[in-house]
Amino acid sequence: MAGEMRTAGLLAMMFGLLAMGAARAGTIRAGTVDVSPQGLTRYAWCLEQARQEDAVYPGDRGVGYRCTHETAAGYFNALGRRGRDPRETSVRDETGAYVLRPISGLGNCWHRIEDETGRPVSAFGCDVFIAY
Repeated sequence: MAGEMRTAGLLAMMFGLLAMGAARAGTIRAGTVDVSPQGLTRYAWCLEQARQEDAVYPGDRGVGYRCTHETAAGYFNALGRRGRDPRETSVRDETGAYVLRPISGLGNCWHRIEDETGRPVSAFGCDVFIAY
């Protein structure tokens, strides 16, 4: 019971931060953010992991949060299935090849599928940005 109340409180706090950042920035339109219980839970877990691992990056116009490993893999998988979401994109740069899935209005999750030499790898991350 106490754990459920703590989770509910954390989710409410994270959603409040999201709404506050969106209102200030005016960048998130109504209906573009996943406010389902699963969406809010994944969002809260990502921000909490980023905070615990000191992966929070203040910037001029907001704050970035990066979660990785199992937390990010779960968020990535919850965002869709490979090839079924037209918003999913593939990107290749000097660090390797990635599949990106957008977190509507907030950032994206990525799956690194090749390293810089073209060898297969598997690493996950999510970058969430909350504007001031």
